Amino acid sequence: MACPAIVALYAVRESQAHHCRVPEPRHPKAARLIDHWCDAIVRHGLFVLGRHVPARAIVPILPHLVICEPSGGDLRIRLAGGAASRCFGEAGALLSDLFPDNFSDLLDTAYDALASGCPRIVDAGIKRRKTVEIHDEIVLLPIVDRDETTPLLLVGLFPFRR
Repeated sequence: MACPAIVALYAVRESQAHHCRVPEPRHPKAARLIDHWCDAIVRHGLFVLGRHVPARAIVPILPHLVICEPSGGDLRIRLAGGAASRCFGEAGALLSDLFPDNFSDLLDTAYDALASGCPRIVDAGIKRRKTVEIHDEIVLLPIVDRDETTPLLLVGLFPFRR
């Protein structure tokens, strides 16, 4: 089930969604997550589920994280932190079922992160008329499962406060 706030806003005719890639994080927690990811890559060559996340260094960020696995051109939710689970729901759900039609660009960006091995950052939001209803920074990081070969995607969902 999709985030109720997002679903409600998409149902309103005047609502407009946007998402665009940005070169650098602006949200401090997004920057912290990317720094943690980069440090693991430099030190170990990989960012491994169970070794680098969860981790003491990013405890305040854990509620905002989602672990996804590629699944036939889609992404399946494996695990979602408390804050992120409000939008991403239960484990096992497919991203295409949660966000039909509206998030194909985000899915393309996620697969680009997996293919390139590089972080991707997306500025996303929903505006109704001239009012910003939701404004998030989404971080997409390629990681691997405990076996150190199976690709996964670590997603950070960081809301900006109004």
